Amino acid sequence: MSSKFNALGKLNARKPGTEEGRKLDSEKVIIPETEERWEALGTEVRRTTKRRLKAYAGANGRKLKELVDEAILAHLDKLEN
Repeated sequence: MSSKFNALGKLNARKPGTEEGRKLDSEKVIIPETEERWEALGTEVRRTTKRRLKAYAGANGRKLKELVDEAILAHLDKLEN
């Protein structure tokens, strides 16, 4: 199995711009919120909360992750003020 991963590493190393991309990852770059990458957040919520959230998202053409992100940001803003 290690040879498979070594081969993938070699392929990625040959991609043009890969080294430049690594430099950007290591530097602090301010990315507008609309272009910021999403990251998984493993957590649990009550079943009724999840159902309400999914129903609201579906009825309003929104994504669950967007609604959760907005709710968390609003709560943090409230705590900071």
